[in-house]
This record gives sequence, structure tokens and C-alpha cells, in this order.
Amino acid sequence: MATVGIGVDVVDVVRFSELLERRDGLADRLFTTQEREDANEAPERLAARFCAKEATLKALGVFGAVPPPVPALPDTERRTTYSISGTTCTCAVNFALYGDSTDYAS
Repeated sequence: MATVGIGVDVVDVVRFSELLERRDGLADRLFTTQEREDANEAPERLAARFCAKEATLKALGVFGAVPPPVPALPDTERRTTYSISGTTCTCAVNFALYGDSTDYAS
């Protein structure tokens, strides 16, 4: 598998927690039910998942996009990982290249 890019993201957990409290439904828009349940709604765990998603989008060159509803979950060693399917990856790359997620290959 080839490396498309490298992405890094950090978040202030206190500010992130306050934002989740202030904006009704934000956690539902950013995270899947599975992510919220696995994190026990803990702000530091949700922040780690948000960073994983943001770093992935940055690695793909997609800035300012809402992360797709694919869960960022811990692996067996509790490291947050984020896996995207070929279709999601194709859409993200097309967004980066053409400004939308239309599949130009078809």
C-alpha cells in the first residue's frame, strides 16, 4: 500500500469538551454511535478520534471537509486508528483534486 500523505492534528481537550457541551448534536455529527459508545462519551477519547479523522483528511489533502461517518476506534493496544474504504478514499481524493466527491474515474 502506498503512502498518499501524512497528516497530524492536535486539539485542546478542554476547549473541545466545552464545544461539545455548547453545541447540541455536534457529537452526533462528528462521531458514529459506535465511537461515542466505545469512548463512553469521554471528551479526551472523542478528541483523539476527532484528531485521527482530521489527520486522515489532511493526509489526503482534503481541508475543511466534514469527516465521513467512518469510525475512528482503538486497536487492540488502544491506539486510535481510522480506516477508510476504497470508495471513501476515492471520494476524498476526488474532492482534493476536483473540489467535489464525484467519481471522475467512472
